[in-house]
This record gives sequence, structure tokens and C-alpha cells, in this order.
Amino acid sequence: MFEINTIDLKSGDEITGAVVVVGNAGEQKIEYHYSVGEASGQKAMPHTLTEFGAFYLENPSQARHLFVSDNFMKDQVQRTALYEGLLEGSSEHQALEAFAVAMELKKPVQLTVQAKTLSFTEEELPQDGIELVVTASTWGWFAAQIKTDVPWLIFPQKRITSRDFSNQQGVLTAFADVAKVQIETPMQTLEVCIQVNRSYKGKNINNALRSDGRPPKAVVRYLYHLLLAYLNESHEETEIFSQMDQCLEENMKKYPASSGLFLYRVWLLAKQERIDEAKKLLAWYSSNLTRISTKRQQEEYLMTLYLQWELTKKEHDKKEAASAALELQKQTDSLVASLVWLMTEHDLSDAEKLRQCERLYRIYGAKPIIYAYAAKICRENPDEIRRTGEFWIQLLSYMLRYSCLTAELANQYLTLPLAGIENAQLLYHVMKRMYRSCKDNQVLTLICSALIRMGKTSPAYAYWFELGIAQEINLTGLNDAFMTSICDQILDRELPNSILLYYSFKNDLDNHTRLNLYTYILERFPKESDMYQAYEPQMDEFAIRQLLDGRINAKLVPLYDNWLSPSLIDEHLGHVLTTLLFSKQITTTLPYAKKVVVHYAQLRPEQSARINGGEVCIPVYANDAAILFEDAYGNRYADPDMKTVLLMYREELAAVCRQKVPEQLMLMIKESDDFYTKPFANQENLQLAKQLLEKAEVTRSFKHVLTERMVEYCYFHEEQTRELDAWLVSLNPGELTKKTRVYLIELCILRGYSKEAFEYVSAYGSDGISPDLLLKMTVRRITETLYEYSETLVNLCVRLLQAEQVHETLLRYLCMHYVGPTQDMYNLLCAAYDAKADSKDLAARVVTQMLFTGKIDHLEEAYEISKKSHCVSGKLDRAVLVVRCHESLMKESVLSQEMQDTLEQLLLEQQDLPEVFSLAILQQYSRQKELSEKSRHLCEQLLYAYCAKGIYMKCFHGLKDIIELPHQMEGRIIVQWNGTPDCHVWLRGELIPRGKKVTYEMQEIYPGIYTAGVFLFPDEMVQISVRCGDGDEEKEVKEVLLDPTSCYCREGSIYGEIQKLIELERKENYDQWKAECAKAIRNREAAKELYVLL
Repeated sequence: MFEINTIDLKSGDEITGAVVVVGNAGEQKIEYHYSVGEASGQKAMPHTLTEFGAFYLENPSQARHLFVSDNFMKDQVQRTALYEGLLEGSSEHQALEAFAVAMELKKPVQLTVQAKTLSFTEEELPQDGIELVVTASTWGWFAAQIKTDVPWLIFPQKRITSRDFSNQQGVLTAFADVAKVQIETPMQTLEVCIQVNRSYKGKNINNALRSDGRPPKAVVRYLYHLLLAYLNESHEETEIFSQMDQCLEENMKKYPASSGLFLYRVWLLAKQERIDEAKKLLAWYSSNLTRISTKRQQEEYLMTLYLQWELTKKEHDKKEAASAALELQKQTDSLVASLVWLMTEHDLSDAEKLRQCERLYRIYGAKPIIYAYAAKICRENPDEIRRTGEFWIQLLSYMLRYSCLTAELANQYLTLPLAGIENAQLLYHVMKRMYRSCKDNQVLTLICSALIRMGKTSPAYAYWFELGIAQEINLTGLNDAFMTSICDQILDRELPNSILLYYSFKNDLDNHTRLNLYTYILERFPKESDMYQAYEPQMDEFAIRQLLDGRINAKLVPLYDNWLSPSLIDEHLGHVLTTLLFSKQITTTLPYAKKVVVHYAQLRPEQSARINGGEVCIPVYANDAAILFEDAYGNRYADPDMKTVLLMYREELAAVCRQKVPEQLMLMIKESDDFYTKPFANQENLQLAKQLLEKAEVTRSFKHVLTERMVEYCYFHEEQTRELDAWLVSLNPGELTKKTRVYLIELCILRGYSKEAFEYVSAYGSDGISPDLLLKMTVRRITETLYEYSETLVNLCVRLLQAEQVHETLLRYLCMHYVGPTQDMYNLLCAAYDAKADSKDLAARVVTQMLFTGKIDHLEEAYEISKKSHCVSGKLDRAVLVVRCHESLMKESVLSQEMQDTLEQLLLEQQDLPEVFSLAILQQYSRQKELSEKSRHLCEQLLYAYCAKGIYMKCFHGLKDIIELPHQMEGRIIVQWNGTPDCHVWLRGELIPRGKKVTYEMQEIYPGIYTAGVFLFPDEMVQISVRCGDGDEEKEVKEVLLDPTSCYCREGSIYGEIQKLIELERKENYDQWKAECAKAIRNREAAKELYVLL
């Protein structure tokens, strides 16, 4: 089971190496090669912002998941603030889109519509709704709110997003006749007007006849206004009567059944003193009143009684009308009955009638007829105006509106306590009309008083306050109201001298107005002027209070500059001033931005401020801080067109603040502004980083940067940072980058923390560490652990040796514990032996492993070292000898003389030895020209024993010059093949010239050695193929041509006689051939008799 450590690896990296399997079948080296890449089936992940932009275009869903993952901004620390700040918003989609736009990976999405106005006729109006086609300028996420100016406009959706679009187009369906549609995004607002033109053929509304035979409302309203004009006495009677007569003349012909027109005609005739005509018309009308059941009919009947009294002026008619009116009031709620009763009841005084009018106002509301009747009474008796209240102010408004307010009435009104009226809004509008007609300062006073009581101090009311000051009216709060109303215009106008003098002694204005006033003084008056000197104390006091409250804007800066000096800064003021020095005025073009958010990569929480009029002031301490804008829904945006102005930064003031409040967090953040990109320049940077690490507000990511920079500084200033040793060894190397981790490990080595350094190396590897320092740590650790086994130490020792870092301790440790490929172990043994290191354990293990694996290229050298190290046992000696003999047999190599002597000694003295010894010594003898008597005797003994058992080797022929070969070797050519044990091996060939096919099965006389004997006579040759395997799997492994010249033949042997006969026959010497044949037969017969006797 193998694991791969991928710490510090990234896509594109490669891991190469090999695993060596050591076994009794040899050594097998298995090489491996791993490439770090993307998971199977996934798109290649982007590694740069440019690649991410393309990835976002092709895979928006995967891009969003990658965007919110922990590793997205790992290598882009300079953009961390923007990235993290956007993710704090309410929408991941919007955060991703805003990030891509801010990083210029794409253009922002702009929406357009096909037309700003959609017009339809009634016939063209689609039954299934009006379609608005919206087009997006580019790909990417967006969301838009749909709003209208009418409640009946229906949209299936109140909000659309990019998901509702296909090919960058979306369709909205609306159901409306006339409406204005707004499509709002944070970046823009689109307006579309929907118009449906409907025709009304055959419909004349103004001239339409009513089904009840009554005249149109327009006619009734016209007559009613003429009646009010008569009661108000606002026009000449003749003019009123003429217009009314003309209207009645035209409409009574059209609507002869209209009772209202008849009653207006009777009233007009009465006022024109055409009494007889009026009486006749009224009598005719009364005679036609057959039913009086409805409220309207009862009111019309009551009007006939009233008109009867108007014509006759008789007391009896008056009482009858009053009685009927009173009775009708009891039966139903009727304004007509109430008014008739008021006009005919003789027991009511004018004061009581006015009280009754006020009662009717409360019952029926603002009815012009009630005002008109009350106004008539007031004109006739102005002294009856003794009360204040809403009705009386409404009545005054009515009289002003209809120009029926007399000077006597106006004077009577001004004697009343109008300033105490609760409805100041009504009083203001009435007095405004009244002032236009009379230009009275008392009226002006009432106007200003009403405005002050209502808190109406906007610029729209500045005219009245300024007029009141010009007229020198005496009203508490008038100056303050005036200054508040012109607050934002103070700098653009000339202030009255009285105002300037007034506020030089007492100033209770709000802060905003005071600030504008003080700015006015600073701009208009030199410091030497009396006016400036009068204002200076309160300006300084105001500046101090505002500064201590932490307020800042462009207008406050001159005030602060005018007062502030470095000598005034103490610790308390330093804390406050720090915020102001780094405040920026930010202006945004985003119409729906509600607040600005400043997000720091260095600390939490964020800082935010509400936006007012597209502007806001907020401190920004770090150059890489992200300035973001948030809408009402919590979505965040970066505005590339925003403007920022640093309001009052002064380096001399900042320097004093650093001295007075060095622990102020935001100053520390400002001082650490370049820690992301630059190493520490001095000890001050190091101490600042230490302080920041202790701050809870500092983010984990920035603490990581600080830690990296501190370790780096300690590495390059090792002697000056000894006091940080405890901190260094407390760090978690897994949280450091590879480069910084190397610094940390080397620092631990330099400062004697070998245990900690060794643990780090064990966990994270030794790549990048200086070989000299690695050697120092390794030697120290070996010594500290008293040469105890550790896999990591073994690997480190091997690596150091490969880097030519040789040390006796390393060699000794490896000699004790290293196990690896045979060649590597042999090289280690040689190095240890040359260095005179204790290699006793290793020597024995190397020889043993060579024997075990069969990797015996350097067996003799290793064996020689092991003998010199006195670590060879008898068993190991025997094993080495067996392997060396086996190697000699299989490769047909020569044994050393020492080994030959050892073999001879063993074979002569011991029994039951491995067969390989016998075969090896015979092969060794076959290469020699002569042997000692002892060796010759041993050779004969072994050779004859093998031939008797039918075991032959090719090398046996080489012994013919040293000893006499056994008769079994005569005429026999030995074919030998050294190969794989346990195989079927065949000799297949053809005799030449007879063409006979021959097949021999080869005998495995020793594992992997196969032999066969082929008999040939002088006239024969054979082309032999050595083949291995059975059936279809048989394959040729060797081919050889055999001829009889290599056959062994003794003088007088049967094989020798046969050879001689074949030679005589070939020479056609038949006489000699016959003589030799007879001789051979006699010899054979004599041999048989001799064998029988024996």
C-alpha cells in the first residue's frame, strides 16, 4: 500500500521515481511517474485570472462553485480584499459578476429595449399581452426589478435575471392601456411608455342626455358657481344675472322636465324684481308637484316654500318655510333643509347663525354654500368674528379665494389669536393669500410663525423668512429658521449683516448650518477683520467638538486646518485624528448604492457608511482595501468610475499620531500596507508584525502573511532575532508556504532545534534545504537518538550521500540500518570500507542479499570485504561457493584458483556436497592443459561417475588431452544449451547426405543446463536446431552444424574400427576393407569368450 504526499504540489507538477522489489528471483525495478492534474471528467481548472475569465464564459455554474471555494484566491493575495468583500454580499452570482467586471475580465451587462414607447390602437392591442423585448449587451449575471407607475399593470414577474434570457434576449409580458414601465438594475434604469389609443365614435360625453331628463352636471355646476358669486358679491349683479339668464334660456328648452332649472329661474326672476313672472312660474311648478316622497322631492318642495317667502315677504310664508325645514331635518339628513331653516328662522341671531354654520361644516365638510352664507353674515356684521379654529380659517381662505374679504373683515381677523391655531399648515396657506392682498407685517408674522411651528425650513420657505428679517418683524426663532432654510445656499449668497452680528454672539444652529456659516466666514472675511475675530472662538470650539466626535467632510477640513497644530495633539486627540487623517470623500455613479463598504484583507469587521447624494466620507487606511457599494438588497458592486479624495492627510500630523498612539490599530494597518508585497526592511517592521499578530481583529490570512514575513526576516537576520526562538518552534509548518517552511527548518537547525527540524522534515520533506544544514541536522539527530532506527533518517542519509555529503556518522548509521537495491548496498559498503567506517553488519547483509537475489556481479569483492571484516560464517562461505559455481556453469566462466583449491579440498574430504561443485570443477579442469596428480585423480573419478550415469556436458570433451575419456564418450558429440530450468528441450535435424530426419530429447542434467549426445560417422553431418517448448509453443533457441571431426575415438575401439572401414570403402580399397572386417570379427569373438570366462 503506497501513498503519495501531494503537499505543495499543484497542477502540472510531476513525481518520478522507482520502487525496487527484492526477492529470490532477483530484483525488479518498477518506475513510476505521476502528474498532478484535474480530476477525470472535469474541465481544466484555471490558474490565472485571464483563464478564469474564459472559464466563467464557458462554465458559469462551475465558475461560481470555484469562485466560492477556499482555494480560489490562494495565490492572488493582492486581490483578496476585493474578493472577500464581494462575497460578504447577499448574492454569490452578483459577487462573481462584480469581481469579473472589476478585474476587467468582462464588460458589465447593459440592458436595452426595442423602443422607448410602444403605441397600439385598440384593434392592434394583443389579447395575450404586450411583449417588451429586453436585450443584454453581453454575457454574465444580472438582476433587474420591474416597476410601473400604475397599480393595474400586471407582469408575471416582478424581477428578471440572466436566467430568464436566451441568447442575451428576454421577453416581458404586460397587460395595460397606458403605463410607464421601469426596468431597474444597479447600473441603469430603462423606461418604456405603453400607450393604447382608443376611439369613442358616436360618444359625446359633454352633450350626452341623461336618462332621467335632468341637465348635465356641468350645467348644474355652472349655475351653482353663479349663485355663489352672487352670495359672495364678487361680481356685478347684472353680469351674474345675465349669464344665469342665458344658461337657463338655453337649457330649459332642452330639459323642460328639470325641476332644478325651474327653481333657478324663479329665484333669478325674484332677484331681478320680476315678481309677477316669478309668482306665475312658481304657481305653475307647484301645481305640477304630484308626489313628494323622495328626499330630493321633499327638498324641491321646501325650496318652493322658501321662494314663496322670497316673493311675498309675508311672515306666514316665512314661518311655513321654517317649519317645513325643521320637519325635514328631523326626518332626514339634509343640508338644504338646514340652510333654509337658518335663512327663515327669525329667532336666530347672527352669532347663532355662524355657530350653526360651523356645526354644518363639521357635519357636511367643506361645502362652498356654507362658506358663502357664513361670509355674507360676516360682511354684514364683522364684529361677530370672535373665534378661531379650523372652520374660521377655512372661511377666511374661502373669502380670500373668492375675493370677498373686506378690509374690515381682515382687521377683525388679525385681532384674533391666530398664532395659536393648531392647524398651522392651513394658517400658512390662508395667510399667504392674505399677505398678497394686504402686505401687512402682522400677516407676515403669522406666516413665519406658522412655518416655524410646522418645522418648514426647507429652501422653498426661505423667501418668507428673509422677508420677515427685512421687515424687522420680532419673532422668536426667525433667524434660525432663515439660516436653516438657506443652509445649502449660504456660500452662494450675501448674508444680511444683522444675521452675521446676531450669530457672532449666540449660535444655536444645527451643526450642518453652523458649518456652512463658518465656512462663509472663512471665505469672506480675513483673519484680521472684526467679524472673523468675533467668530473665531466659537469656530475653534465647534472644530474641537466635531473633531472629537470623529466627523469629517470637505467643509470641516479648513476649520480643522485653521485650528489644528501638531503641538495640540495628545493621546486622546491622536486616536480621533487618525481616523480623520485617512478619511476619503468617495463619489459614486451607481444610482442605487445605499452604502459604501470598506473591506480590508487585514482585519475585521468591515467599515461602512450611508451614502447621501452619491457622496460619503469614510476612512480608508490600506491602499489595497476594497471600496464596494451595496444596494438595498445587500448586493455589492465595485464602481470603476468612483472618485476618491483624501480630505486632510498631513504627514506631519500623521507622524505625531504615530508617536502618541503607536498601538492604534488602524495606524498599524497603514504602516503594514506593503507587507503583502515586500519583505521587512528593519526591526521596526518586525516589532509591528509581532503586535499585529496579537490583535484579535487581524484576519487569519493577514496573520499568515505576517508570519511568513517574520520567518523570512529571522532567516536573513539570524543573529538579531534570537529572542524569537520560542515563537519559531511554536509555528505550524503546514500553514506556511514551501519557501518559508524551508526558512523555518533551516533556522531550527542553525539554532540547535534539531528535534523540531527533524519532525518538520519527516512531515514535509527536505526539498530546498541546504545540504550542509541537512547534514548537520541529520548527524546531530543520529547522535541524539543513539543510532536508533528511523526510516526518515535512513532516507536523509541516502540523499546526503547522493549529494556527496559524506560523513562517518552517516556511513555508520547506514551500515547499521540501510536496506535497498543490491548495487546501492554494495556502493555503500565500498564507501564505508574506504572511509574505514564500521561496516561489519552491512558486509554480511550485502553478501547475503547478493546470494538471495542472484545479483552477484560484485559478489567476490563484497565477499572479500566481508572476510576482511571478519563477519563471514561457514554457512555463508558455502552459500557463496554454491552461487559462484552456479554462475560459472551457467555463464561458462572461469573460477579463481583460490576457489578451485577450495572446491578440490571439499570434494576430496567431504561427501554429499552439492552437485554444482562437481560439475563446476570438471568444467574448470576442461580449460586447463595439465593437472596435478591429485586433481587428475579427482577429475577421472568424477567424469567416469557422470558418464556411467549417462550425464554428459560439452566441457567433457576438453578433458581428452588430460585423461583418457570413458568409452561412453566415443563417437558422441555433446550438444549443450544453458537456459531456463524445467523446460522441454529438443534437438531436431537432418542427416547429411542421407536426408534422414532425427530428433533427440535433451536431458536437464542440472537446473537450466540441457545436454544430448549425437552419434556421427565419418561420412555424416547433421544440421541441428535446439528447440524449447512443446507443440505450437516450441521455438528455436540455438542452431548448430555437427560433423564427425569433433568426435572422440580411441585406438582399437569399435567406433575406431568402424571409422576405418568407412574410410577404406570411400577410397575403394576393398581388399584392405575385407581384411579389416575379418580382423574386427575375430576380435569380437575373442572378446565374447573372454567376457564369459571372466
